[in-house]
Amino acid sequence: MLAKIGAIIAFLASCAGIIALGIAWLQLQNDLKDSEESAKRGETSEALILEQRDLLGTIAVADSNTAFLQETQNALNIQIATFAPDIPTIQVAPLTPTFPLAPTDTQTPTITPTPTDTLTPLPTNTPIPSPTPIPLPFEDNFDAGPSSAWTVEFGNPFSVNGRLATDVDTLLTIGNATWRNYEITFDAWPHTYRLPDYIGVRMQEIDNLLSLKWGINESNWFFVADGEWQAIPGANTGGYLGDHPIGLRIVVRDNEFVFYIRDERMSSFVRNEYPTGYIGLFISPGSNIDNFKIVELP
Repeated sequence: MLAKIGAIIAFLASCAGIIALGIAWLQLQNDLKDSEESAKRGETSEALILEQRDLLGTIAVADSNTAFLQETQNALNIQIATFAPDIPTIQVAPLTPTFPLAPTDTQTPTITPTPTDTLTPLPTNTPIPSPTPIPLPFEDNFDAGPSSAWTVEFGNPFSVNGRLATDVDTLLTIGNATWRNYEITFDAWPHTYRLPDYIGVRMQEIDNLLSLKWGINESNWFFVADGEWQAIPGANTGGYLGDHPIGLRIVVRDNEFVFYIRDERMSSFVRNEYPTGYIGLFISPGSNIDNFKIVELP
């Protein structure tokens, strides 16, 4: 019985020694790490140094006590073998514990800068080509329909008996925005007493122009801005315009506009809203136009 009690006491004593030694070692490792960080910051702590010295002393004492306990255990084992040979001896585990090393400082990873987005250059806008200049003089007798030099803004132009005709309201344009001084002549067959057809001069676009409208027994000039038609005072011609075909002539020079039927001057006026512009020809169903000609004026 005495042998058993001695073995147990020795075993517990050795465990206590190992535990004390381990706790002291871990505390020393933490304090060493704190001292290293303090040193990096340029700080010195006398209390921390003293505490580390005390821990080293504790470890030394614990190690000495453990050695003493080892010797005592050996003596007890001899007694156990003498008085109670049937009880096995207890071997004390090695007294020098192995503790994991404190982790070394992990190097801060290098941050790779985010690549800069490469801007894709926007395509350069290709300028809209200017209309092909129409050489003057220009003539069209409409024998095979309207010339390819015309632009059909809307409608359905075609040829009947060698004359321009249509089955719906039709607008043709020709020239460009730089045209300034010119003379226009053509033959017209209006189909009604109203003012169904017109010639546009100094056109900026189809809703901005100066326009001469005609019918069987009347003609009138209009100033058109943003689609609003306003009759030009003093530019109205009343009465029968003559037998068909009616020979019309319009002279546009600088800011003066003159209208002739055949060689008779019918009206004139001065306007400066539209200094340049192209030409438009509007024809309605039932009317005909032929022998169209434009001559540039100096």
